[in-house]
Amino acid sequence: MQRFQTLSLLVLSAMGHPKWPAKREGHDQKLAARVTQLTLTASNPTKQCVLHSSTTATRSRLPYLELDFSRQQIRLFELYPRIEAANIQGSFRYVELTACPAYTALVHLGRPTDLRQIVVGGGGTIDVRKNLWEFLRQLSSTISEPKLFWIGAICINQSNVHERNHQVNLMKQIYVRASEVYIWLGWEADNSDLANSQWTISQRREPGSSGPEALDSTLFGPEEGRALCHLCERPYWRRMWII
Repeated sequence: MQRFQTLSLLVLSAMGHPKWPAKREGHDQKLAARVTQLTLTASNPTKQCVLHSSTTATRSRLPYLELDFSRQQIRLFELYPRIEAANIQGSFRYVELTACPAYTALVHLGRPTDLRQIVVGGGGTIDVRKNLWEFLRQLSSTISEPKLFWIGAICINQSNVHERNHQVNLMKQIYVRASEVYIWLGWEADNSDLANSQWTISQRREPGSSGPEALDSTLFGPEEGRALCHLCERPYWRRMWII
C-alpha cells in the first residue's frame, strides 16, 4: 500500500497537479528513490509465489467450460439429493436450448454480500447468495433423484461478460421453454403460509382467473389480509425487471 501511495505522489508531481506543491529541486529524485527502495523491500518472493499458486489453483477449480456462442447453448444445473450433513452438490449439463430436457427455471433474490458455497462438478465451487443457498439446501434434502434447473446465478459464468451478454439475449426463451418456473421468496415469515393457503383457496373458487381481481374478499379476514400484504411487500416484487 505504501508503494502505491508513493507511486501516486510521483505521478501527481509529474503531471503538475494543482493540489501538488511547486516542485522543489531534487524532490522528484527522492520520490523515485523511495519507490525503488519500497519495491526492493516488498514482500519476499516466496510469499508472492504462494499467492500466485493459490490464485492459479482457484481458477482451475472453476467448473465452467466455455459455451458455444454461435449456437443457443445453455448450461443446466443438475442438483443432487443431499443427506443431512453433506454439502450442496451438482453438475452442469451443456445443452442446445431448442432440444434440451425438461428443466425448472428459478427466480430468486438475495444480498450480493451474503455468500455461501456449493460444490459443482465434483471439485469446483461456486459462490451463491444465501437466499439461493437456502433454497437449494432445502430442496436437495427432499428430492430422491437429481433435478435439472436453470438458475442465472449458477448457470451463467458471471465473470465472463461475453457469456453474460449471450445468455441475456436468450433469457426470454429460457423461461418460456422451462417446464415450470419456481419463484423463491424465502422462508416463511409474517404468516406467509396463511397468505399462500388463502390465495390457493380463492383461486380454486375462481378457476381460470388470476391477479387481485380474482380474490374473494369473503375469504380474507384482518389476519389473512395482513399476511397477504406482508407477502406482497417482500423485496422480490420491487425488482425492476419483475415490475
